[in-house]
Amino acid sequence: MSQTNEILEKIKLYGELSNCENWIESNIITSSENKYKLKNLIFPDKSISSKLLYRMSRNGCTISDFHKLCDNIKNNLIVIQAESNEIFGSYCTWEWDTSGKDLNENNLGILFNFSKNSKFCELNLRIHKGCCSDHGPYIYSAFYFKGRMNECQIVNNNKIINSNGNIKIKEVEVFKIEEK
Repeated sequence: MSQTNEILEKIKLYGELSNCENWIESNIITSSENKYKLKNLIFPDKSISSKLLYRMSRNGCTISDFHKLCDNIKNNLIVIQAESNEIFGSYCTWEWDTSGKDLNENNLGILFNFSKNSKFCELNLRIHKGCCSDHGPYIYSAFYFKGRMNECQIVNNNKIINSNGNIKIKEVEVFKIEEK
């Protein structure tokens, strides 16, 4: 590649990073690079915006705090920062509620982990939610919150989060994602 082409590629990437800078106002995902990666993971070819629904440090860490602000809203992005500073989460097209029923529809669910060399895994599987009054976000085969939002249970030593058991949580943010 010629030096001119390399410079043009860097300018193009810088422009794309700049355009992704403002789509989300997260206290967890702060770098332009990670905002760019996450935006392109969710909607690679579309303009999107986000609306903060819930932030644990602002809205409280009870499960009822989460449900009051996040129930019955589709297209949710959950961003979690562990006390170890690991950053992971999920985007899902379904809506949360307290019914306890599982979704068996073909909905989109994506897991990501910025702390694992920024590698992502997209799950186009039949993803379920099992959210009831004593559970916060519940992504089967990945993670869930039960009792309080400041502790997350990792399921089955999954490859995305690469852990097992309870993880102490520093911050949780939930956003509604909208196409522009």
